[in-house]
Amino acid sequence: MTLITPVGDGIADDTAAVQSYGEAGVRLPPGTFRTTADVGLTASLSGNVPGFVLRGDHMMRSTILADYNGSPTTGAIVKLETIGGYSLGSNIEDLLITQVPGRTGLNGIQLTGAWYVKINRVQVKNLSGKGIVVPVRNDLNPVSDYYQCFSVITEQC
Repeated sequence: MTLITPVGDGIADDTAAVQSYGEAGVRLPPGTFRTTADVGLTASLSGNVPGFVLRGDHMMRSTILADYNGSPTTGAIVKLETIGGYSLGSNIEDLLITQVPGRTGLNGIQLTGAWYVKINRVQVKNLSGKGIVVPVRNDLNPVSDYYQCFSVITEQC
């Protein structure tokens, strides 16, 4: 995978760069990274896939700034969504996740079919939605199941 260099000025659209850094597991530099769409892992599959690793420099120095409107039930700035299987070993750390004032329908982090997830030193603030959401996963059971997200650890958030 080729890394796309982020601008990090809060004005340029850094969505593709943030996605490429997460897919490569490379730490974002300090800056404000404006996104115009969800970033993360979205897959329909049978079986398991490796997780998504999104790391910043520090929650006071690396900001994901969402500049779009989303859905209150499925809109998330960082989305780990696997239907039909599970993602294994995702890590989100050292970030501030927020939205542009006036934007709506955005949650911070969405977990669907995510196993062994670590969320460390992440601050989620000033959103129209919730910090972390786990929607019903109806591909397994109409009311979800006990293992749709497994071993989720949050520290210093």
